[in-house]
Amino acid sequence: MKKITLFLATAALVLACTPKEAEWENLLEGNNLDKWHYFQDTGHKTGWIVENDVLTFNGVSDLEAGTGDASLISNASYGNFEIKFDWKVSPGANSGFMWGVSEDPSFLYPYQTGMEIQILDPGIYDQPEN
Repeated sequence: MKKITLFLATAALVLACTPKEAEWENLLEGNNLDKWHYFQDTGHKTGWIVENDVLTFNGVSDLEAGTGDASLISNASYGNFEIKFDWKVSPGANSGFMWGVSEDPSFLYPYQTGMEIQILDPGIYDQPEN
């Protein structure tokens, strides 16, 4: 009988401490970039589009053209979050999801300030050795 009472008391405590279910916020709502901006942008960066709730980079990165980082930053700051997304990358792609990014001008790239989950084509490592 003590085990059942302990279990019920523990279950009641866990349920009492469980946070209220929050609603998901769609950051691509309306098929636009209204909830986003480019990292340290002065109004000249391009490359990202949203169509059918799919975020796509169709530009050229700074590694290829020297035009500056084209990373997107959410307009809002989030201190505690869960993220859900699907991805598909082109052959040779090297991308990622970062959080905790600072736009302090002393940093050139967002990866210098935040953590990253790398999203890339694993085939880029299938290069023949020299």
